[in-house]
Amino acid sequence: MLVPFAQKLDNMVRSIKQLLIERGKENVPQQVREIHLYRLILLIDDGLFFRDTYSGTREILETSEIIHDLFRLAHGNVFPSLSSELPLE
Repeated sequence: MLVPFAQKLDNMVRSIKQLLIERGKENVPQQVREIHLYRLILLIDDGLFFRDTYSGTREILETSEIIHDLFRLAHGNVFPSLSSELPLE
């Protein structure tokens, strides 16, 4: 799978990581009700980054889910200011 917008996703991840620091990373996960978005926040806090290519069924599926969850997180109540950073072009 090709991810030509990996750099833009990484920029979003850095913005979320900065917001976690500013808001207190222990407080933000409590605002997230969905377990998959909570796991994404943990991945981001642990140093998540994206590559330009992925191969193998499992790696492609996991990366696709993470990308979709990142979009969901940016459109939710916790980080609404990030929706403008989504790579929609």
